Amino acid sequence: MPEIRVVVSDELDRYMDTVVQKGMFGSKAELIRAAVIRYVETLPIRVPSGYDDTTVFSPDGRIFQIEYAIESVARGATIIGLRYHDGVILAKERPEFKGVADFPYILTAPWERYQVDQHIGMVPAGLAADFILLKNKATEEAQEYRSKIGEPISVEELTIKLALLMHSYTTKKDMRPLGCILLIGGVDKTGCRLFVLDPSGTYKEVLASCHGSGRHEANNILKDRYEVDMPFKEALGLTIRAVLREENRKPEEIAVAVIETGTKTLRKITLEELRDAWKTAFEEKEK
Repeated sequence: MPEIRVVVSDELDRYMDTVVQKGMFGSKAELIRAAVIRYVETLPIRVPSGYDDTTVFSPDGRIFQIEYAIESVARGATIIGLRYHDGVILAKERPEFKGVADFPYILTAPWERYQVDQHIGMVPAGLAADFILLKNKATEEAQEYRSKIGEPISVEELTIKLALLMHSYTTKKDMRPLGCILLIGGVDKTGCRLFVLDPSGTYKEVLASCHGSGRHEANNILKDRYEVDMPFKEALGLTIRAVLREENRKPEEIAVAVIETGTKTLRKITLEELRDAWKTAFEEKEK
């Protein structure tokens, strides 16, 4: 244990002698240690206890705060993104409103506003508040690009801009990584694009991807059924089946948006469309 030397006034030294003589502490060193601990506990800051309290590398090359952020994502609602023959589908499981038995589903939430630009949408798993920050940044970047360049931003370029922002949160000790994973999808002049962006600022392009608490089961469903050239009806049914995973769950428990190559415009899938696709998806499962 490191040694700490303390200089005190004569008056305080006499006071500590009196306290020790009364048997409240075994020595002045023990009294000072107790006083310091008590003082530190009252401070409005957390005293670092190791590499997991800051965004620096541990001796074995890990940044624990990023790992904790990814674990936060793994505990969130399930999200899925996939490319199909004529577009990109983005979907998220809708959490229950606990304690409201008659109508247990939320009406709206920030993460259901998928649209970033006319041709791009994104959906998060993890902390909704962090998603709001990223969503606002993405919208600003898309609008600024249209204003300066005179054309819509590409899906990949927007992803890169958000990746740099997320990475910046991992390089400063007074910040924490943003606790969400994004699926960013859209249709631009290069075609259908879908990217995954994680809390470290790392991104990759994918054909399909799922994250959140139900990711393992959802991924198995995608592995069995997914085809990149599947038509919209089949893709929507597969998305619903992968997100909900159980036949006794309802279409109201999922929010879905699609960006189609024909219109290059994001639109939200209506509840009526979800109900029709839900029937088809689980009827096929029984066959």
